[in-house]
Amino acid sequence: MAKVARTVIVPSIVLTKKKYEVLKELEEMYKQMVMELVEHGFRHGIKSFTGLKKHMYRILRDRYPQLPSHYVHTACQDAATRIKSFLELKKRGRVYTEKPAVREVSIWLDDHLWKPLGYTAIRVATHKGWIVIELQPHKLYWKYINTGWRLRTQPKLKLDHRERRIYVYFVFEKDVEEYKPRGWIAVDVNENNVTVLVDGKAYKLVTMLRKTIERYHEHRKRFQEKLCIQLNGKKYPLYTLWRRKMSRLRERDRKTDWRRKVAVAIVKTAESL
Repeated sequence: MAKVARTVIVPSIVLTKKKYEVLKELEEMYKQMVMELVEHGFRHGIKSFTGLKKHMYRILRDRYPQLPSHYVHTACQDAATRIKSFLELKKRGRVYTEKPAVREVSIWLDDHLWKPLGYTAIRVATHKGWIVIELQPHKLYWKYINTGWRLRTQPKLKLDHRERRIYVYFVFEKDVEEYKPRGWIAVDVNENNVTVLVDGKAYKLVTMLRKTIERYHEHRKRFQEKLCIQLNGKKYPLYTLWRRKMSRLRERDRKTDWRRKVAVAIVKTAESL
């Protein structure tokens, strides 16, 4: 048997001002802990959870006595993951800073820091005691709840300051039987179609992905020309504004959606043989 996991993001209802302020303070303290742990771990070559906990647990407990102690545990896990990720990317030459930077955080929880209240609310331990967060479950969440998936004990919380709500990152897992292949089918991948050979017959799945790519290329080109400034005879795009506008087009999401739909069609075809 093998385990598979899926992450489902569930929003809360709009928080009251009091709850929002408590969670905002909690986020700030948690972020400060993670920043200090990352700085200390990277400077001293410590990249494991146990190493960070050994060196920094007592220091952080004395600095934040109002916080439940397990926030130090989860902050150490968070920081260790960030350090390892940075070092791995550095090996590939894909980092642009000398050391890992902590810009945004999601608050990691463990089974001592949160409790479910049925399926529509959770309790979270804070420096002001336990607070109740009511959720807004959606169709995907109920799907995993009702189809035999187990809920892991370590969700994450992301505070949305603009909407004044919490997003809870639940992780579901399930035991599945490992698939043993019985044969194979030939697949030919092209820009506009994917051709599958089944029982000696070729089936063409038209994707039109090339036209999608060309449309986004032209759209991107127009944006670049519009948002450029003239400097020393050369054009330099305003990267921040350009990226923000392009991200709204969801180019990567739509391309990924096409690829996944085609992959599912091919897998279902193979299973039916």
